[in-house]
Amino acid sequence: MPLNALFLDALKGLTEEQSVRWQALLKADAKFAATGTLSAALASYTRPAAERPSGLCALGGCVRLGSALGR
Repeated sequence: MPLNALFLDALKGLTEEQSVRWQALLKADAKFAATGTLSAALASYTRPAAERPSGLCALGGCVRLGSALGR
């Protein structure tokens, strides 16, 4: 599974857990794409999602998305 798909799965899971509408997050992402400024609200979801265990196993061990992204 591609890394971006794993990240999106983690992000969707986080929004569901916190009862946040996916459309609201997509709207914040569109604003980020247009302005280049990451809002605190969007960052509060993207950073934790990147740090979740991804289930991505490489070289015999699972890695976190954040680690795979160089964070």
